[in-house]
Amino acid sequence: MGAFYNTYGSTGTFILNRRMGRPSGDDYFMVLADELDSPIYWPLVVHELSHCWLSSQNVIEEISSQIHSELEPKFVERRVEEALCDAVAVSLMGTSYVFSYVNRLWSSFAIPNSLEYPSNSFRLELMIRILKQTDHDEVSNLETLIEETATTDWEDEAIVDSMILMEDFARQLPFTIDAGNLTTDIENIDEFVASPPDDQRKLYHIGWTLLNGSNADTYSDDFKRINLAIQETLERNSATFNTQA
Repeated sequence: MGAFYNTYGSTGTFILNRRMGRPSGDDYFMVLADELDSPIYWPLVVHELSHCWLSSQNVIEEISSQIHSELEPKFVERRVEEALCDAVAVSLMGTSYVFSYVNRLWSSFAIPNSLEYPSNSFRLELMIRILKQTDHDEVSNLETLIEETATTDWEDEAIVDSMILMEDFARQLPFTIDAGNLTTDIENIDEFVASPPDDQRKLYHIGWTLLNGSNADTYSDDFKRINLAIQETLERNSATFNTQA
């Protein structure tokens, strides 16, 4: 069940189930999107959906048990879960998730994370590694963007031992998007507005590609046009076929 709220979030793995060391048997979850965010940032919702999917898996506990850290086990598991949600999101959405993450959250990168969250540098390093597995051309641009945010101390993360394990986990996901499957004939914003892709992964991938190619003089207008095209496409795809409903 989706809803707009003042932040992103989801019910995800329920505390009682986690404490008892068993997967969730629930079929319904609440997933929240920030009501003030522009649609271009909505790939971040996939991270929240990942919490729900991971609640039926044992991978969080399996990876956490192999980490040597001074953190309390509950904080190790929370950090592992957050990073794994990033792994699922970037595997499913490709670079659009990373661009959404960096552009939406970069202003908070300088603020120390709580004990429940891994460092942004670790999370971004994991995302980049997963993108390299599927040959995304934008990796070099993303690495430059990340360097500009000064988030490069990922090796200091308390759960750094999990990096290879998470890469292996992502490599085995059945829904990972290959870069070659995101290409379209759309070359400019006019074409994007006139005929945006129905496939959501292509929609966001092309949207971010065009936005990143905008110059300073037109960026504000381009941002609005791209967001409107995304919003209208999502609304059209979610509309009922029954016009009497």
